Amino acid sequence: MEYIQIKTLLFVLKIKPTELFFNEKLKLNIENL
Repeated sequence: MEYIQIKTLLFVLKIKPTELFFNEKLKLNIENL
């Protein structure tokens, strides 16, 4: 689980701040499932 989050963070660092915010919302939705 943490490994996936680290990969996501590394990926997010390469994209725009607006997409970073969207990715955070998406990650929260996934965790709520």
